[in-house]
Amino acid sequence: MLDALKTRIANLNIEGLRGWGPTPGKVMVVNKKMMFPGIQFGNVFVGPQPPRGWEVDEELLHANTTIPPPHQYLGFYHWLKDNFKADVLVHLGRHSTYEFLPGKAVGLSAEDYSRIIAGDLPGLYPYIVDGVGEGTQAKRRALAVMIDHLTPPLTATPLYDRLLTLRQVVESYESSSSDTMRIASAKEMRRLVEILELRAELESSMADVLKVRGINFEQADDDLLAHEVGHYLTKLQEKFMPHGLHVFGRPWSDASLQLMLDSMAQNKPEHISAQIRDSLIASPKLEMQALLHGLGGGFIEPGKGNDPLRSPESLPTGRNFHALDGDVLPTPLGFQLGYNMAANVRNRDDISKSEGVILWASDAVRDEGVMVSFILSLMGITPEWNSRGIVQKMQLVQSPKSDTKRYDVIVTTSGLFRDLYPNLMQWIDIGGRMALAASANSILQTNPDFATALDSALKPLAHSPLDYSHLRHRHQAHHQKYAMLLHAQLARLACLALTMLAYVLPNAWLHRWSPWIHCHGGYVRAVLMLSPAQ
Repeated sequence: MLDALKTRIANLNIEGLRGWGPTPGKVMVVNKKMMFPGIQFGNVFVGPQPPRGWEVDEELLHANTTIPPPHQYLGFYHWLKDNFKADVLVHLGRHSTYEFLPGKAVGLSAEDYSRIIAGDLPGLYPYIVDGVGEGTQAKRRALAVMIDHLTPPLTATPLYDRLLTLRQVVESYESSSSDTMRIASAKEMRRLVEILELRAELESSMADVLKVRGINFEQADDDLLAHEVGHYLTKLQEKFMPHGLHVFGRPWSDASLQLMLDSMAQNKPEHISAQIRDSLIASPKLEMQALLHGLGGGFIEPGKGNDPLRSPESLPTGRNFHALDGDVLPTPLGFQLGYNMAANVRNRDDISKSEGVILWASDAVRDEGVMVSFILSLMGITPEWNSRGIVQKMQLVQSPKSDTKRYDVIVTTSGLFRDLYPNLMQWIDIGGRMALAASANSILQTNPDFATALDSALKPLAHSPLDYSHLRHRHQAHHQKYAMLLHAQLARLACLALTMLAYVLPNAWLHRWSPWIHCHGGYVRAVLMLSPAQ
């Protein structure tokens, strides 16, 4: 009966169910002994990472989180730690496979494969600076310390920028721990594949994977598609590399430096400062210094990870990169989610109600600025991104009927959010003032005495490095209009008071004083001229 049950379970064709047999298995085994190929140079052992499997195309298993590693894979790392007595592991190249082994994606225990491999052995990981999505998984699952290195010198074209948009969505999917963000990223990733007309080429590049799994392109799950799109984009990127790959620690030629700087400038040389140029030149040397410093047990300084063409602040390399990049927040995906949340509020709450929002730094990292987008959307504000996904400015949302609802939003931030995201604080501030300027007309209609306070609140728009002065000019026109109306109302009251005064003064006073009052159209042309009668 047990054999029948085994047969039925095996017929389910669940990946990895059959395993690799009893120890030591058959992969990299000779005479029932595991083989660990490599070359030893004194205290340094150099060897290839063990294969993840031995069936069909071994590359198909690189990011497979279902099939366990062969016995030899685990035996190799056990030998490095307990026999060779290694003090540190260095994994070279994007990407290794030990961060993609079966087990939990976050909150790993000692029994998860990635933690079995890494253990408490320090790990250094030279990694391309724009590989934040997959690199973050290595930090999270394998406790790796990154030492980022330069991308190749790249030629930027409009096509490259469109591919960069797709790359950003893939990175969002791979690095996010939010299920909502991952679902939105996967949906956008599939949409961009169709818009960029990449489906046919992707199907071709994924043919072996799809065949092994017995599925077609539409049936590919999100994890598989994100991984394959990422690798496809990496291969496609080679078409933009006229000078070849970057060699870790090797200085660039003048031609390579100029090519990269021109691509970063986007035909605007003034965008490239001397500091950016110096950081690019210094990067190869800093990469090697960081690796040697890490091998000596030193601290690797953290830094922003990103494509230098999109974010020059990712330079210099040679740092332990992180995904904390406020310049790309909110992302278009994050904004869409925030916009949808605001739409629910608009359908639920009357505009006379204020909305309270608390911003936490951890949320901004996880949701790519959804809550910031929620605030902006409630105020009727939308970001404007450049071709490389960087937020450039804020824009007013105007409905065809010019009746855009702008809610009052009370924003409270944590101290860490304030310190980590000064740019987001600025966008919220500018967005609030823009919404105020757009509502100035209706505010002054009901509260003309607010004119001076409004003018003071909107002054920063005129001094912003971005051009929002037209909003303040529009407000000033309203301000002048309502100031004149207020002046007229006060003048009429003054005329009425002075006229009444003339009637109630005793005759002796009228003979003694000669009041001259001239009112015309509500304005006091000559307020009061009193001359003593002699």
